[in-house]
Amino acid sequence: MTRKINFTLAILSVLLSFGSLHSQSNSEDIDDYLNYCHQNDMFNGSVLIALDNEILYQNGFGYCDSEQTLEIKSTTSFYLCSVSKQFTAMGIMLLKKNGKLTYNDKISKFFPNLPDFANGITIKHLLTHTSGIPDYLNLIYKPGITNQDALDLVMNLDSLDFTPEENYSYSNSGYVLLSLIIEEVSKMTYAEFLDDNIFEPLSMTSTLAYEVTTPKIKNRAIGYAPPGNLNDYDLLTTGDGGIFSTVEDLYKWDRALYTNKLVPQEMLVEAFSAIELTDGSVSNYGYGWEIQRDSTTNRVLHGGSLAGFRTIISRDLDSKFVCILLTNHGNQYNLYRAVEDLRAIAYGNKWDYPKVSIVPKLIDVLNAKGIESTLSFYKEFKEDHDPKYSFDENQLNSFGYWLGYEGMLTEAQTIFKLNIEQFPDAFNVYDSYAESCFHLKQYELSVKNYKKSLEINPKNKNAVDMLDQIKKVLASKE
Repeated sequence: MTRKINFTLAILSVLLSFGSLHSQSNSEDIDDYLNYCHQNDMFNGSVLIALDNEILYQNGFGYCDSEQTLEIKSTTSFYLCSVSKQFTAMGIMLLKKNGKLTYNDKISKFFPNLPDFANGITIKHLLTHTSGIPDYLNLIYKPGITNQDALDLVMNLDSLDFTPEENYSYSNSGYVLLSLIIEEVSKMTYAEFLDDNIFEPLSMTSTLAYEVTTPKIKNRAIGYAPPGNLNDYDLLTTGDGGIFSTVEDLYKWDRALYTNKLVPQEMLVEAFSAIELTDGSVSNYGYGWEIQRDSTTNRVLHGGSLAGFRTIISRDLDSKFVCILLTNHGNQYNLYRAVEDLRAIAYGNKWDYPKVSIVPKLIDVLNAKGIESTLSFYKEFKEDHDPKYSFDENQLNSFGYWLGYEGMLTEAQTIFKLNIEQFPDAFNVYDSYAESCFHLKQYELSVKNYKKSLEINPKNKNAVDMLDQIKKVLASKE
């Protein structure tokens, strides 16, 4: 009997050691992958990856500021962008749990002066982006925009984009309204409500919703656009964004969602469920979460993008895998792709290094020699390039939008035109070129290219909206 017990313990010890070594190997590969991304200017930020109940990896890469005086760590605070929406959704869920509201409440109950056509919108429509309310960021973008500014835009709408629940269209406006509903019902500010009901109970001591009166945030990463120009958070809205946090605090949030500490699990099951639209199709967005579910996948996630910040949290509910990535250096690398790579490493599957963006090289040539030399360099470099570089359509597209952000609209248009030459069958290259024509008031050319984009992809709603906007602009000039 004694020998049998010892033999069993020995086998168990070997298995545990193997698991530990396997985990260690995965962690080393994760570190190798992220160091490669950082060394190739693809990732500057903070990361935490866990599987089951074990943190496989957490680290920081690069600096919080351009002066390189403060290193990024797992305790560094980042602006979360739209990852904030899941906290707004939880705020609404908490109020529902306590009987303060229902998902089917009409929002006219909280905003009695809404236009009549908006009277059928419910809280659930706002949560799931099925309200038909257009995104205020498509209507106006200016530093310091507030919830009241966004509300005023909604109040002055001529119509909705569609009948509620008829379609899905991502709308930051809806989440601003949810923030205002939380304040109206709770009689607290949005920041106070989240702090008292989510952040403090979960010991998320480095997380807060930003307000004008918020003191300077410690250990905060500042946002930058390539190749290092300041592009920091500059909005004052809440609900759609406005929250600062760390990967360590977001891990506490992730773990809490497997418990009943905030709301019962049945409420979370509903929040993590796709929405059926009126035509019977499914919108894969729940309450503040994107949904990915099939025979092999049970995943909820959300990304965020504003100014120089890019963020993502991705959770596999069955294996309790979570990948949290926060960066302050703009379009360095597609974080959705990074999550897929890091998930493969964590699960012990095949993986490879990502392609390196050519955008930094294009910016260097532009700054040194101008736009014509940049065009020549691109074509020559593509012809005999190092295979580690990416030349997909997103490279020139990102470069063009960077030029536009820098105020070089003509140069941006030139790059978008080059992208059409390189990828004539891609709908988005015509959409981007049409947008540059619109900003340069070349309306006829803009219409032509939006129509071409729609010809390739009839579901390109942005093209439909922009054609309607151009029609209104031209009508106002008659």
